Parts: sequence; structure tokens; C-alpha cells
Amino acid sequence: IEALRKENARLKQELESAQKQQGEAETKSRASLEQLQFAEQKAREGQQAVQKLKQELAAASAADKADELEAKLKAAIGDADALRAELQSAAGQAEEYKSKLSQAESDSQRQKDSVSALQKELGLAIEAAHSLTAAAEKAVECIS
Repeated sequence: IEALRKENARLKQELESAQKQQGEAETKSRASLEQLQFAEQKAREGQQAVQKLKQELAAASAADKADELEAKLKAAIGDADALRAELQSAAGQAEEYKSKLSQAESDSQRQKDSVSALQKELGLAIEAAHSLTAAAEKAVECIS
């Protein structure tokens, strides 16, 4: 769980950098999704372990065995609760990454649109400059 927390912190730092580079953000978002799927798998495994321990507890006839299994069950339930909390945290971060990626894509599109508009304006300015040059040349010819 601590390793997952450290990994989530690392991914959060990478996401901040990804806002500046949209291509990297998509790759990191996929990595976050894989981590979320990994955490979900671990939660399922924890639930399966809890079910197995419950079955062992029901089948145990000796009081000592039942106490031992009960302790294991409580530990497994605690682990499952911790995994569930980690999964919820990872899901929240995945949503945050998704939102930031969407914002980065939107910003990128706005920049592309802005560049396109500036290119059109530059083209018009060049055409106007050519027209003015031609007019100036005609004026010089008329004067001379």
C-alpha cells in the first residue's frame, strides 16, 4: 500500500509536467488506469482471501483453530479495507488526471486555432504588402 502511495505521488508529479506536453499526458493517463486496474485486482484478491478465511473459520471445530482463523480473518478484513481506501484514492486521482488531460487537450486545440488564425492574418498582411509595393512601383513610374 505504501508503495502504491509513493507511486501515486510520483504519477501526480508527472501529471503536472504532462499539462505542458499533451502527448506525455496521454501515456501517463494510461499508466494511471493500469495502476487502478492493478489496485482493483488486489482488492478482489483480498476479498477472495476474506471469503476463504471465512470458509476455514466455519469449518474449524476446535476452539483454538477458530480463534486463530478469526484473527486471520480480522487481519484480512483490515487489509481489504486498506486496499479499498487505496482503490478509492487511485480512482480519485485517475479522475483528476483525466480532467487535467482533457484541459490540456482543450488548451492545445485553442493554441492550434490561434496559430491558424495568425497564419491567415500573416497571409493577408503579406498580400497587402505586395499590393502596396505594386502600387508604389506604379506611383514611381507615374512620377518619373
